[in-house]
Amino acid sequence: IRMYKQKMLQSAQTATEPNFMDTLPLDAFDFPKLRAGDTVEGNIVSVSPTQILVDIHYKSDAVVDPREMERLDKDFLAALAAGDPISAVVVQPEDRDGNVVISLSRAQQDQDWEQAEELLDSQNVFEGVITGYNRGGVIVRVGRVRGFVPASQLSPQWQGQQDAEADPEQRWARLVGQKLQLKVVELDRLRNRLILSERIAMRDVRKGQKDR
Repeated sequence: IRMYKQKMLQSAQTATEPNFMDTLPLDAFDFPKLRAGDTVEGNIVSVSPTQILVDIHYKSDAVVDPREMERLDKDFLAALAAGDPISAVVVQPEDRDGNVVISLSRAQQDQDWEQAEELLDSQNVFEGVITGYNRGGVIVRVGRVRGFVPASQLSPQWQGQQDAEADPEQRWARLVGQKLQLKVVELDRLRNRLILSERIAMRDVRKGQKDR
């Protein structure tokens, strides 16, 4: 009887003790609903050659899209470390394992588009390097965004150096690696269109020199 009374007393005490789960606010587990295309901020949990885990302060960790892992620059991967803050774009709100799938390169590209938009708004002259060419002109990247300088917007000095009889696909090949002074003259993010001009940039540079 004495043991039975002790068990009953212990049960009563346990019933009166507050449960940890009961003390949490009602919205403690209410996480904002993520959608594909959302930008999230977080901290790297772990990095390996095959997987990057990121804590985005959500109900589960986020994983970098496995298809993107194969394309990420090795130097970029080597610079990542646990605890580093990082931005990412949601690719899939939840995969079959319950993790959020994210893209690091898309977030970086978004930042580069924002930089290009600032250059368009400010009309500041910036320096770019020719990384490629096609029939109509040369390619200069603003971060990871592909910018295009039409042949008509190149300085006359380059026009005069080209062989008129050369293959149109190759006439600008010798300019790869050349640094140019440029301005953003047209931007359409939805169409992935970024047009740059060396002619206008050099005109503004000369005008600034004359004013000084």
